[in-house]
Amino acid sequence: MKADLLHMSEQEQSRTEVICLYVEDYIKQHVAVKRMKLDSRQARRLAKDYRLHGAKADISTLR
Repeated sequence: MKADLLHMSEQEQSRTEVICLYVEDYIKQHVAVKRMKLDSRQARRLAKDYRLHGAKADISTLR
């Protein structure tokens, strides 16, 4: 089985960790929003993408 390596910036890594905590109900949405300095709508969108695609969802597609 081939393992997929994900290349993420530090910001993407920290954002993914916060989204993971939010999706798994360890923190509330308003706490995640404050940690990531984003709007609540953006946090919901990131959480939805994380549920569908995992950590790959937060990697920039422009690279």
